[in-house]
Amino acid sequence: MLRHKGVWIVAEQTKGELHPVSLELLGEGRKVADSLGEDLCAVLLGQDIEALVDTLAHYGANKVYLVEHDLLAQYTTDAYTLVLAGLVRKYKPLIVILGATPNGQDLAARFAARLRTSFASDCIELRVNSQAKPEVIRPAYGDKVYTTVVSCSGPPLVVTIRPGIIGLDQPDESLVFTHGDYCLPNIIIEGRELSGVIDWDYAGLADPYADFASCVWSMGYNYGLEETAERWEPYFFMVYGLEDVDVGNLAYYRKLMDLFP
Repeated sequence: MLRHKGVWIVAEQTKGELHPVSLELLGEGRKVADSLGEDLCAVLLGQDIEALVDTLAHYGANKVYLVEHDLLAQYTTDAYTLVLAGLVRKYKPLIVILGATPNGQDLAARFAARLRTSFASDCIELRVNSQAKPEVIRPAYGDKVYTTVVSCSGPPLVVTIRPGIIGLDQPDESLVFTHGDYCLPNIIIEGRELSGVIDWDYAGLADPYADFASCVWSMGYNYGLEETAERWEPYFFMVYGLEDVDVGNLAYYRKLMDLFP
């Protein structure tokens, strides 16, 4: 029999936009997963939402279970419960965490009942106790009393956590001085050597991948996406000396460029 393993968060999205609580849950889930020595996984349901996978990975998910279907384009209790319960039965996580939003509360209650497992709603903290057991803190009596809840049944433990309580853990970024718009029109080449860079209006401290994303976008614009992906992007990182490219981080800054052209 397979043992239960992994800490899961269920990412909530609407029309291809992640709900902020999804990224908050990744921060809380990471602490619990590290304490238990488990992977942190995200579940993403919807339609035409593959682009969100890179964001979830950037914010700490070791693995993302992506399920796309026309019937998942909008949240419905029956469809989402059927898919999520099926995933949980197949892969057997230790903990499943959802945001305590209207949809999250509805989904958590329904699929926990279907699996006949423990459910703690509207929590403000999830942690691991001295016996290496997950426990949750939840308010009661109008937030005047706080109780600690430990699951007495077997896994998975289903938990919903209030949005805005945890806060957002920003990705770890090593800041360097960047140009801010490092693209081909701003680079001066003399012969085969870089002789200058112009237009420093957006220069400042940032993740170096901000400049990498700008450069890769510029190559795609000038040389075509296919040729850039096959030839120029690998060549750029080879010459730069970066052997292990963080594709999630690169995609994250590409998305930022799309939002703030």
